Amino acid sequence: MPANNAVLTRRIALTVVNDVVCKKNATETAFEKAFKENPLEKRDEAFVRLLVMTFLRHKGEAQVLWNRFLQKPLSEKERYVRDALSLGVIQAVYLKTPSYAVVSPIVSILKHYKRGAFAPLANAVLRQVVRQEDPVAAAPEKNFPEWLDAALTDAYGIRTTRKIQEAFLNEPPLDISVKNDAEAWAKRLNGVKIATDTVRCANDGDVMKKAGYDDGQWWVQDLSASLPVKIMKDLSGAEILDVCAAPGGKTAQLCAAGAHVTALDVSENRLKRLKSNMDRLRFSPKTVCADFRKWDDGVLYDGVLLDAPCSATGTIRRHPDVLYHRTREDIARLAAVQSELLEKAVKKTVVGGLIVYGVCSILPEEGEKIIEAFLKKGTVVRRPVAAPEIPSVFITPKGDVLCLPCHMADIGGCDGFFAARLQRVR
Repeated sequence: MPANNAVLTRRIALTVVNDVVCKKNATETAFEKAFKENPLEKRDEAFVRLLVMTFLRHKGEAQVLWNRFLQKPLSEKERYVRDALSLGVIQAVYLKTPSYAVVSPIVSILKHYKRGAFAPLANAVLRQVVRQEDPVAAAPEKNFPEWLDAALTDAYGIRTTRKIQEAFLNEPPLDISVKNDAEAWAKRLNGVKIATDTVRCANDGDVMKKAGYDDGQWWVQDLSASLPVKIMKDLSGAEILDVCAAPGGKTAQLCAAGAHVTALDVSENRLKRLKSNMDRLRFSPKTVCADFRKWDDGVLYDGVLLDAPCSATGTIRRHPDVLYHRTREDIARLAAVQSELLEKAVKKTVVGGLIVYGVCSILPEEGEKIIEAFLKKGTVVRRPVAAPEIPSVFITPKGDVLCLPCHMADIGGCDGFFAARLQRVR
């Protein structure tokens, strides 16, 4: 990579980081804006993405590392300098970038942004970092806001929390759900069939260029996200309402199982994406754009699948911007919405029908505590999940589903997810 290109890619990465961390923009939105303003070759775009995603995952540990070599603390006001140092550390330590490609571009960027007074400091600190034989901080909790670290520790204890946090640092594999014959598709895609017929592949190359994509034979869906549909019963011919359905992974599962599906989502743009996915897969669910809390079509459904909006704390390995966008206050606000949606889901289900509630969160306030509070109303009972419906590692003592990112770590782990199966009794 030419020297000026090396500076440009690092500068763009820092711009994206600022948009995500400080301006609270979604990562993909920040990437799109940056690449529109600074067109790059595909290889350089991929490198910027790698820089940013690794930065977001390891920012706290990187700060610990460069702080070791400062004689006095660097002011919080010098955010750009701090981020530049962290980006240099991340290249050297986590991406194993050669030292000459670490130090010089960062120094040049600081000079370009009128932070030249800090260039000698950056030069000295980063040269010390790259000379270390084993500089890794090995403190994954430093990458997490204090409130989230405390919440996870309260819920799971410190040992499991550290395993969760370590798992979040890893690049996730590519999981897909297939219409049929998972074994055959695993061989064709050079993957392996894992629990509940998920096919796991290396996360390499363009997904849309893989065999079977254009033919609509499969869709991308993490193992844990596939479990809520797996615990729904008697789907063939059933009328099922899929709430908060976009982008449509669970809708596709329901259709593949023979259900008559109404897919509802509050976002028109997200629903357009669902429709596009369904067209590719040759499925034809009914789609509705509405706020579920205010919507009523006068129908009671055989079953309702509610994938409720949540903190997304189970998806940090895929979406590390969650670390910077969520706050403690968000959890109580989201829990109120989740309870309201669950109340409506029960009302839209026939007596005797099943409601599956799910969230891609691993915080009890959005999962088990929502269910326990709702059970007291007396309108539903828990229908515990048991092996072999899904692997026993994902089943809690009460019969709910709880996937932690450290589960199945030996084969790449999974996203965090909670789900509970309820039955309406009155």
